[in-house]
Amino acid sequence: MFRSSNFGNTWSSISNGFPAKYAYYLETDGSNIFCGTYLDGLYRSTDMGDSWILLDNGLNASSIIAILSYENKLFASTLNSGLYISIDAGDSWTALNTNISLAFDFTHLDGILYASTLFEGIYMSVDEGQTWETINNGLPGYNIRSIGRSDTHIFAGAVSGDIYKRSSAGGNWDLVSTTEFNSCVGSLCSNSSVLFAGTHGTKLFSSSNGGSNWVQPSGIGTVEIRSLISSNQYVFAGTDMLGIYKSLDNGSTFSQCNNGLTSAWFNAFTICDGNIYAGSGEKGVFVSANDGSNWNPVNSGLGSLNIISLASDGENIFAGTSDAGIYISEDLGINWIEINNGLNSSYITTIQRYLKVYVKETGKIPPLKGYVMDMGSLPTHKAIIISLYEQGMSPADIVLKTSHSQDAVDRYIKQYEQIRKLIKKGLTETEIKDITRRSIKVVREYIALYKDLHNDKSMQS
Repeated sequence: MFRSSNFGNTWSSISNGFPAKYAYYLETDGSNIFCGTYLDGLYRSTDMGDSWILLDNGLNASSIIAILSYENKLFASTLNSGLYISIDAGDSWTALNTNISLAFDFTHLDGILYASTLFEGIYMSVDEGQTWETINNGLPGYNIRSIGRSDTHIFAGAVSGDIYKRSSAGGNWDLVSTTEFNSCVGSLCSNSSVLFAGTHGTKLFSSSNGGSNWVQPSGIGTVEIRSLISSNQYVFAGTDMLGIYKSLDNGSTFSQCNNGLTSAWFNAFTICDGNIYAGSGEKGVFVSANDGSNWNPVNSGLGSLNIISLASDGENIFAGTSDAGIYISEDLGINWIEINNGLNSSYITTIQRYLKVYVKETGKIPPLKGYVMDMGSLPTHKAIIISLYEQGMSPADIVLKTSHSQDAVDRYIKQYEQIRKLIKKGLTETEIKDITRRSIKVVREYIALYKDLHNDKSMQS
């Protein structure tokens, strides 16, 4: 928490007694400052931020998404527990008997309270918050992120980027401004013929006609989309406060898939060997072997748990961190090794760029297939291991000769044996892909290895 006494020219820290990592919402009643946090509850300062105390008497919630001071009352909207009211500056709280959920903003005009919600549109209260009713006539959708006022009108900001207004005297909502995204587009992915765009402020968009028109899939409960990836019919979206969402229907609808996760903030995804990897901004890397149904942490050897980016070449996984550079895993995330020699930055937002710097500055090639295959006629690490295996060398000796881990060698051999057996049965590469659940790229690599090692020209596509 920081404070400025000169209109923002300089700032000083005022975090004494304020342990929360995410301070999201501020409000004042003229005497006190209130701060709503993500995961750490609601705090109050009575001395302009010099000290803070937690206000949790009756407030059964750790994440506060909106606060309003009105007529000597304090209203708090929570992420999972609805609305609360306090009549003693936050010393005690009472849950309001209302079905309103995910109210992200409040305003008031002419003695009437208004609340905007993500899934239920706009509510109005004429009795200082005791009862509420919806006022959605004229709104084409109910995902309303913000609400404000002028002297005569109420204005509503939709997650779509559209802005609506309604007279304080009543009536319908009228469209006054429209735009597609109206926020930063931080992530993109495609699944079949559908394009997805994740924004920092206006949720997720999808387009089925190459971006000419956009719609918003349903089910995601936050406006902050940090990462996207697709796999078969599944689409995964990483958010900054609600974990990971998964779509089972090519991105039409989404639901949370957070079983096993200890973080709600995900900046990156990648896929390797049929597994999905998710990079958290605070808890490292998680892996799912069952399309997001369950997740497990895989952080052994990582020098930082602040993951900004992930990448894979189909064999290895690379993790870019915010403060410790790049790490590689050759064994599907079981172990990680630092590869920072020659890098001039520890904050890694895009891994491919820094791998190029690594090669240029050190003259060394990390075990990444794309680089190795660009170096004349040198074979990949996978090809060397499989060739030695076909020559009768034991896995233990292959480990010694190639300096690869035992897990990596065993994994390459296991994959090769599985695909070799299917080749001998006469299956096509598409059938092998479906059976093994490996990417078509990986399947083709093993097929090419088999053909080269056995002089087999008969494999079908």
